[in-house]
Amino acid sequence: MEVTRASMVAVAMLALVFAVFLPSALAHSAAPAPAPTSDGTSLSPTHFFNFTYLFGSLIPPGAA
Repeated sequence: MEVTRASMVAVAMLALVFAVFLPSALAHSAAPAPAPTSDGTSLSPTHFFNFTYLFGSLIPPGAA
Protein backbone atom coordinates (compact mmCIF):
# COMPACT_ATOMS: atom_id res chain seq x y z
CA MET A 1 0.00 0.00 0.00
CA GLU A 2 1.48 3.27 -1.05
CA VAL A 3 1.17 6.33 1.19
CA THR A 4 0.94 9.43 -0.91
CA ARG A 5 1.86 12.93 0.07
CA ALA A 6 -1.78 14.01 -0.18
CA SER A 7 -2.93 11.35 2.28
CA MET A 8 -0.20 12.35 4.75
CA VAL A 9 -1.28 15.99 4.50
CA ALA A 10 -4.91 14.98 5.03
CA VAL A 11 -4.02 12.95 8.14
CA ALA A 12 -1.91 15.81 9.49
CA MET A 13 -4.74 18.30 8.94
CA LEU A 14 -7.23 15.97 10.62
CA ALA A 15 -4.88 15.51 13.59
CA LEU A 16 -4.48 19.27 13.88
CA VAL A 17 -8.26 19.80 13.87
CA PHE A 18 -8.71 17.17 16.59
CA ALA A 19 -5.84 18.62 18.65
CA VAL A 20 -7.36 22.10 18.54
CA PHE A 21 -11.08 21.41 18.96
CA LEU A 22 -11.34 18.18 20.96
CA PRO A 23 -10.01 19.58 24.30
CA SER A 24 -12.51 22.43 24.17
CA ALA A 25 -15.34 20.01 23.48
CA LEU A 26 -14.44 17.90 26.51
CA ALA A 27 -13.73 20.80 28.87
CA HIS A 28 -15.83 21.35 31.96
CA SER A 29 -16.29 24.69 33.61
CA ALA A 30 -14.54 24.83 36.95
CA ALA A 31 -16.42 25.79 40.06
CA PRO A 32 -15.40 29.11 41.58
CA ALA A 33 -13.09 29.04 44.57
CA PRO A 34 -14.66 29.64 47.97
CA ALA A 35 -14.18 33.04 49.53
CA PRO A 36 -11.37 33.27 52.11
CA THR A 37 -12.48 33.28 55.72
CA SER A 38 -9.79 35.75 56.75
CA ASP A 39 -7.31 38.12 55.16
CA GLY A 40 -4.44 35.80 56.04
CA THR A 41 -2.65 38.26 58.31
CA SER A 42 -4.16 37.34 61.65
CA LEU A 43 -3.51 34.26 63.78
CA SER A 44 -6.42 32.11 64.75
CA PRO A 45 -6.81 31.37 68.48
CA THR A 46 -5.83 27.75 67.86
CA HIS A 47 -2.57 28.75 66.17
CA PHE A 48 -1.83 31.25 68.92
CA PHE A 49 -2.33 28.59 71.61
CA ASN A 50 -0.13 26.08 69.80
CA PHE A 51 2.69 28.59 69.22
CA THR A 52 2.52 29.74 72.84
CA TYR A 53 2.65 26.15 74.08
CA LEU A 54 5.52 25.20 71.78
CA PHE A 55 7.74 28.26 72.17
CA GLY A 56 6.85 28.84 75.80
CA SER A 57 8.37 25.50 76.67
CA LEU A 58 11.66 26.47 74.96
CA ILE A 59 12.26 29.59 77.10
CA PRO A 60 14.13 28.74 80.31
CA PRO A 61 12.44 29.80 83.57
CA GLY A 62 13.44 33.26 84.77
CA ALA A 63 14.71 34.35 81.35
CA ALA A 64 11.73 36.50 80.50
